Amino acid sequence: MEFKNWIIVKHQKNIRILSPSYLPFYKNFLEEKGVLVNKDFSLSESFINWNLYSKTYDFFYDYEGCEKEVANDLLNSDLIKSKFLTMDFGYGNPIIEIEAKYFINNWYDFINGAHFETTVVSDDGLYICEFLKGGTLKSNFKIR
Repeated sequence: MEFKNWIIVKHQKNIRILSPSYLPFYKNFLEEKGVLVNKDFSLSESFINWNLYSKTYDFFYDYEGCEKEVANDLLNSDLIKSKFLTMDFGYGNPIIEIEAKYFINNWYDFINGAHFETTVVSDDGLYICEFLKGGTLKSNFKIR
């Protein structure tokens, strides 16, 4: 499979493609993992329906020096309990699976490749984080 996204090309030896395109597969995939999603992705700024979660956390992640600081925060969060994570890269791009530690060590690359808008979900669906336009990182677990 040939990729157009430069980050996917750069990291292709360390990812597994779950689907060549995120629609319509991704919504069903998230629901099967127990993720509470917005019913119509096109009408929301977020894939996740954060209003349905009892605990949510968020912080601004896109600042000078964020690469190392956020990587350290993620390494010290519950996300590291997962062996694999899945994430999307948006329209026309695949859904990938990646080792959690590899994602954390290269998180800014992946978020940049997803145009700063993506959902990252643990293999068991327990840990969810969403990078939103404008530099906000939301999660259902404490990162910072």
